[in-house]
Amino acid sequence: MEDGDWEEAWQLTDDAFRLAQVQAWLWPQRGEPDLVGESLDDVAASICDEGPAHPLWDDFADVVIATYHQTWQEFDLGRWSVANRGRAMGPDYEVVVYSREEEPVIATDETLYVARPFLMHNTESGWLVAHAGSNKLPMPGWPPEFPDASWSE
Repeated sequence: MEDGDWEEAWQLTDDAFRLAQVQAWLWPQRGEPDLVGESLDDVAASICDEGPAHPLWDDFADVVIATYHQTWQEFDLGRWSVANRGRAMGPDYEVVVYSREEEPVIATDETLYVARPFLMHNTESGWLVAHAGSNKLPMPGWPPEFPDASWSE
């Protein structure tokens, strides 16, 4: 994402996260002339399946990349570090939390720090991002839902 290579980043996300992102992009455009008369389910599925080969891919990727850059502008992997050992969230799911602390922190008391959770999904293809910024799965639908983080470390 830092390099704007959404095609490569797309391959590192799981199916439900991909679908919810496409649906979030399509939902506000449902009245656009290109989409009137089209099944949004079919369009969403074809973008997810075809990825960069889909004719709407560039428009989708431009909006999603801009949104992620705005939302995650302070997230620079060179300055962030893993803040936990990972936490199981169910079969094949684990949360990894990144912290912006420059020095390692060993919290013995309640400690506040800037952190970002990533819900990871262990699949046959390896670990994939199931949600960036939350420990809860996104819920595909019209419109999709992206639950906020809620956890205690």
